[in-house]
Amino acid sequence: MSPRAQIIAASVLACGFLASCAPDPTRCSGPEMKELKTVQTLITETRGDIARGYRLEQNRPSVGVNLCLGGMSSHVGLSLCSGSGATTHPVAIDRATEERKLAALEKRRADLLKALEARNPACAAPSAG
Repeated sequence: MSPRAQIIAASVLACGFLASCAPDPTRCSGPEMKELKTVQTLITETRGDIARGYRLEQNRPSVGVNLCLGGMSSHVGLSLCSGSGATTHPVAIDRATEERKLAALEKRRADLLKALEARNPACAAPSAG
């Protein structure tokens, strides 16, 4: 085989290899999969809230700018001030409301799984948990 033919053969093999790495349009992706992951995360959080009897919420740290005029040396200054970081605190929940929310999320998950399975049967199987 001539060197030119070897280069062409290697190029064809490289193209075939790269094509196998391209995303498959029938794979499990897209907006339904993204929403399914979000719904599953919300289901896990809601189950945890119901089990605990309260929800954990985060306070965002405050960031502000202070303009300081005068001082010990009568200097004018500008300072950037921020809080100490996000803190978490418990918030009471209404158990009945959370259970209704959980039921709605589980129904939405089932609907999304049906839609994914209709598009590609392999998609619904691994994420049925």
